[in-house]
Amino acid sequence: MNDSGSDDALSDLACHLHARRKSILAAWREASERDPQVTRASALSRVQFHDRIPEVLDSFERKLSARRRADKEERAVEQQESAAAHGLHRWQQIVWKGVAAAWSRG
Repeated sequence: MNDSGSDDALSDLACHLHARRKSILAAWREASERDPQVTRASALSRVQFHDRIPEVLDSFERKLSARRRADKEERAVEQQESAAAHGLHRWQQIVWKGVAAAWSRG
C-alpha cells in the first residue's frame, strides 16, 4: 500500500474511533473497574476519567489523521505536551491530597 493509501486507512480508522467514542469510553471504564490490577484508573473519579481519557483519544485520532510528516511531527509535540500536562495535574492532585490530609490531622 502506498503512503496515500496508508494515510487514508489511518484517517478512516480515526473517524471510526471518533464515531464510537462513547462506547469506547464506556468499555474502557468498565474494564478498568473490573481489573484489580488497575489501581490508577480506579483512583480516578468518573468525572476525571471522562475529562482526561477523551484527551488521550483525541490525541490518538489526530495522530492517525495526520497526513504530512510536518503534521505528524507537530502532533507528536502536542501529544508530549498533553501527556506532560496530565502528569503535572495528577502530581498536583496527589500533593494537595497529602497537604489536605496533613491539615486535617493538624
